[in-house]
Amino acid sequence: MSRIFDALRRSEQVKNPPATRPNGEQVQDVLRSFESRPEFLEGIERKVCRPHAEGHVLSVGRNGARGQEEFRLLCHRLERIRQDQALSKILVSSAIPAEGKTLVAVNLAATLAQRSPSVLLIDGDLRHRGVHRLLGLERGSGLADFLEGRIGAAAVFQCIDPLGLYYIPAGHSSINPAELLQKPKLRELIGMAVAEFAWIVIDSPPLNLFADAHCLSTLADGVMLVVREGLTSKNVVEEAKASLAGAFIAGVVVNGSTTSNYKYGLYESYGSARAAVPTQAASSSTSGSSSSGK
Repeated sequence: MSRIFDALRRSEQVKNPPATRPNGEQVQDVLRSFESRPEFLEGIERKVCRPHAEGHVLSVGRNGARGQEEFRLLCHRLERIRQDQALSKILVSSAIPAEGKTLVAVNLAATLAQRSPSVLLIDGDLRHRGVHRLLGLERGSGLADFLEGRIGAAAVFQCIDPLGLYYIPAGHSSINPAELLQKPKLRELIGMAVAEFAWIVIDSPPLNLFADAHCLSTLADGVMLVVREGLTSKNVVEEAKASLAGAFIAGVVVNGSTTSNYKYGLYESYGSARAAVPTQAASSSTSGSSSSGK
């Protein structure tokens, strides 16, 4: 975290800070939060998650090795993609509700955390906060509270045992979520997190209903779309993809397979040939592989 602190201090030394900015959104505010605890990753609050068995959070060992193996394969394929391009910040979204995006985000982050000690999961769905429920955690302060200035940056983070990942809850928002997600403080926070975490996984609201995911996509290196077999039409998925003009589509996650409980796969476009792999928890797909969802 000292790298973050030193970089911020240097940037402040080479420019004159503005007098004030609305809602206290100056870099100096964020700097003070980290200056008070420069090694905050060692001292942040630790929480023990207790997911319900029916929640299908694979990586706590409740749902069998087969589903876990499918997410491991997804992670391997994402790592292959980032051999050719930057891919550390992944936005997980869907075209419409009830497609399983939050479960995909949680299982993806938890599986990545088995391979790397520095994985951050962000609940960026400020409208329908679902990550804490899947993890069996109480709802508390988080991202929205930080963006509205009620808590400092260091207080946003939690460490989740036994999954071994870091987590930023959605928190409590009092204004339009799309407005909150466009605040410079969010870009600054994620910019600092990039220096500390190997992977950042962001859950978001559906693309075809709200502007929130589009705001978040500008902060991510790639977007993973979750679709539910039997629910999501190809036209709806194509509409969602078209709305992400300029964003890199890292893959499409297929959930609710009729040939198995779930299936997962990464492929170029929804509807193309895909490798279906039976799992007990979810299914997905990406520009080069497959995976699962909530």
